Amino acid sequence: MPQQSNRTNGHSPPPGEEPEPHDEIARLEAEIEARSAAIERCRKVILISKIAAAGGGLTIILLLLGIIPSDATVLIISIAAVLGGLVVLGSTTTTAGQLADAVKDAEARRAAKSRLCRLNSPRDVESGLTALWLQTADD
Repeated sequence: MPQQSNRTNGHSPPPGEEPEPHDEIARLEAEIEARSAAIERCRKVILISKIAAAGGGLTIILLLLGIIPSDATVLIISIAAVLGGLVVLGSTTTTAGQLADAVKDAEARRAAKSRLCRLNSPRDVESGLTALWLQTADD
């Protein structure tokens, strides 16, 4: 399998091919944005699954109370809606949680890279050299 030059698949790039911090920050920001959009889609699916489960449950109750005329097909569809809604709700909630954890991880990596960029800026290097020069001059 060929080596990949990004970290989206969990692999580090080969030695000597470390991306520039600014490029890595831009990639992390794109990753955060994509995963945040996926979380929003999950929230919509969660809402739809809750509506399906609640609608199926309400229909079953109305069937049992006799408000809706008894019909085997409606009962089966209602049970399927409840079960399907609950399965999709659980699955999508888990996926949204995993995506949220991935976003937090990417944000932490972005913050670390951002601090690294600030520490390696020419102004910081110059002030560090000046402080080092003053320190050696005092000795």
